Amino acid sequence: MSMISKQKPLVFRAKYVMAITPKIYHIQTAKILLDHIQKSTYNDPWFVFYKEIGDITGRDYHTQVGNDVGDLSYLCHCNSMPMISTIVVNQETLKPGTGFYDLWRDLYISDDKIDDVYIFIKELKAVFSYKEWYKLNEMLGI
Repeated sequence: MSMISKQKPLVFRAKYVMAITPKIYHIQTAKILLDHIQKSTYNDPWFVFYKEIGDITGRDYHTQVGNDVGDLSYLCHCNSMPMISTIVVNQETLKPGTGFYDLWRDLYISDDKIDDVYIFIKELKAVFSYKEWYKLNEMLGI
């Protein structure tokens, strides 16, 4: 008799699904994030502010930029890359927005018991130790 493990099915919220063809603002945002990653290390991270992305892309940093970086992180996750939006933080709190943590919990089928600080540090280390960011360039045609 074999034992079959019962895992929760992976469920994604509709707002995280990215269009098949990335929009210009996804490409602009990815360029900003990849540039910051190239200049950074885990011990000396260069964070990007939501407002900074909004100013460059023309997207509203209160309502649109979070979704845009979430789309990119979803794309990264689906292609075995770390969540690139980890380096996007609020200028006042220096932390990612709640959408970042919600997406992480959705992607990793996690409950709310995992501490936000743990999630942030885990993903930050993954982002700065990842060496194949060129794959995101290729996927987006950058």
